[in-house]
Amino acid sequence: SGVVWVTTLLAGCVAATALPPVPPLGDSILGHGDYRLSLLPGDVIDLEAGRATAPSGVEVELLAAPRGRGDVNGDGAEDAGLVMRVTAPGQPPAYELVLVMNDAGLPRQQASVGLGTGTEVRGVTVDRGQVDVTLITPSVADAPDTSRSIEVRSFAFQAQALAETDASALAMSTV
Repeated sequence: SGVVWVTTLLAGCVAATALPPVPPLGDSILGHGDYRLSLLPGDVIDLEAGRATAPSGVEVELLAAPRGRGDVNGDGAEDAGLVMRVTAPGQPPAYELVLVMNDAGLPRQQASVGLGTGTEVRGVTVDRGQVDVTLITPSVADAPDTSRSIEVRSFAFQAQALAETDASALAMSTV
């Protein structure tokens, strides 16, 4: 009977100390908050409903899609890879990848990296320390409407930064 009591006591302690699951980062919480972008050094972008105007007059928009979700740091919580469109007056839009960790249900930006201009972001995946971004980019600068390529750029999350590890491209005709 002493063995049963100890086993029951241990099982009760394990159940009492089990942590509740971490809630996912919802679209609403990601669309509100402060972000720092490599394209706008020194500025803190305070998004409201996914949009903001930087002090320099640059417009910033969190794209509704694509958004990658997955566990980038191995803690079991779903993190997010977001894409922001940054538009300066009279300039084509530039795009920025932002990695946001899930810290007990609260978003914590960890890193960001510019993706360039003249691109169309088609997909973001997040998994095990890596973020992959699928882009459609003009292949020929003189004829952007006739020739495009699909490019997949891979970034490793290390030392609180996103470092590009690989880029592969597939040429194609008009998309």
